Amino acid sequence: FFMLPRPPRSTLFPYSTLFRSTIGELTGVELPRLIAIFGKSKGRWLYNAARGVDEEPVSERGEREQIGRIMTLAEDTRDVEAIASTIDGLALEVHKQIDEWEVLFRTVSFFAVTTDLKQHSKSKTLPAPTSSLEAIQKTGRKLIEKFLSENDLSVRRAGIRVSNFTHPTGQKTLHQFE
Repeated sequence: FFMLPRPPRSTLFPYSTLFRSTIGELTGVELPRLIAIFGKSKGRWLYNAARGVDEEPVSERGEREQIGRIMTLAEDTRDVEAIASTIDGLALEVHKQIDEWEVLFRTVSFFAVTTDLKQHSKSKTLPAPTSSLEAIQKTGRKLIEKFLSENDLSVRRAGIRVSNFTHPTGQKTLHQFE
């Protein structure tokens, strides 16, 4: 199910005469009409999409660029310990995924949704790649403290994210040379 994009205000009248709301219903609309309403590029895309035509090559999805978790707090708060406790639990989940993927990260981000429902984030890039749970938790706590010192609102939801991944180089240990 795909909803059609809303055309510019100047074309609302001709658009309303289409009486279409899903891509599948567009098969009865001719290409020149779609181009007149949506423009050349989007009109041609809608025409082809309604008919199942897609020349885009199939490709593998790239590697994930970040791992993060977010949680709604028990109550809105500005208490560093309450927020840090939640972040520590979320950091355990993030760390488990890092271990499964066998990656190192360099950037830790804290993100919050405040009582005015605005999203905020603070990030820190570490000097060297790591997979340390302690690095996530300590950096997360520092970012929480920095965020609270810069904002007066209480936090409603809090989360932690790691990114900027690298793979271990596979450097050999002394025991592997025996």
